Amino acid sequence: IDFSAQSSPAAGMTAELLNHYEEGTFTGAYYDNAGTPRALTMDASYQTGRYTRIGRQVFVQGYLGASGAGSASGDLKLHGLPFTAGSGSEGYNGFAVAWGSSIGITAGVTVSAYVEAGGTLVNFSKWSATTGTTSMTVAELAVPGYLMFSGSYTI
Repeated sequence: IDFSAQSSPAAGMTAELLNHYEEGTFTGAYYDNAGTPRALTMDASYQTGRYTRIGRQVFVQGYLGASGAGSASGDLKLHGLPFTAGSGSEGYNGFAVAWGSSIGITAGVTVSAYVEAGGTLVNFSKWSATTGTTSMTVAELAVPGYLMFSGSYTI
């Protein structure tokens, strides 16, 4: 779709074509941050997320759960996003974590998440200090544990 006929484009406009639209699902998996990431055992009933891609923007939502940690430890990450995030500062995008079950964190601590530039994974963090966030760990997912999230990122 060509929008070049509009009368007054915004300053900094770089494109006026909508050249991609797609909807689908992705299979997510929780991992740790080890040198060779170790997967948690996923709950098969809560492993599929949904996405919509419009141009370079990807909107995702998911309700994913892990039923076991196995040998995983360290920082919690979600692998399996449907597209690789853009590079540089435009590739980092925040996600909202709307709900969690069986989470081993202190009451009043907020869980947040962000997509890492140049990758297909989500990093989970906790707002637990006035100085910023700290990483959420596999142990804090307190498996079986579940997180519901939504967000968007640029590719």
